Amino acid sequence: VKPGSHLQALHEKISETGGGASLTPAQALPELRWMTVLYCDLGLRPEEGWGGDGILMSKVLGLIQRQGGTIVSTVGRGLLAVFGLGSGVERAAERALLAVRDIQSGPASQLPFRAGVHAGNVLVQATAQAPLLLGEVPDLAMLLGWSASEGEILLSDSVVLQARGSFEFEALGERNLPGVAEAQTLFRLGAALEHP
Repeated sequence: VKPGSHLQALHEKISETGGGASLTPAQALPELRWMTVLYCDLGLRPEEGWGGDGILMSKVLGLIQRQGGTIVSTVGRGLLAVFGLGSGVERAAERALLAVRDIQSGPASQLPFRAGVHAGNVLVQATAQAPLLLGEVPDLAMLLGWSASEGEILLSDSVVLQARGSFEFEALGERNLPGVAEAQTLFRLGAALEHP
């Protein structure tokens, strides 16, 4: 079936303005998606690097990828990862919590580790290197991580709603976070629940 004249004209116009190139996956249009974002503060300083010639980062990356996550940035003293892209779409909140627990008990066990996890709508732009994220969800995940005490993993209520039945959570009440207009209801991550 041949496209109609209107569609052919549109194809020609797009080809003229875009140099004839079609969109590649790396140039795909932004997409609004529900995602879970994890910020891990590993407590590292620039002079310490990633430890062991990148061994620490390699182990952390492996644990995040095993749960279907993607590291989108190293920022501050840690890293930002997203769950809800690619193979990690289903049960993204639970995957993020499993990954952060594995990081805490594994490669970060001797570090001043703290983390924050938040879920919500994120505008995602795919790129060849790592997805670009726009929205408050990554910011809130980082603020939760920075607000956590050493060894603590703070969660938003949106994460708890998605992962209830799989983990224990300790309610911490509402807290004001810097730069956020509304107080946020926070929780501390507890143990994973056993399923029969």
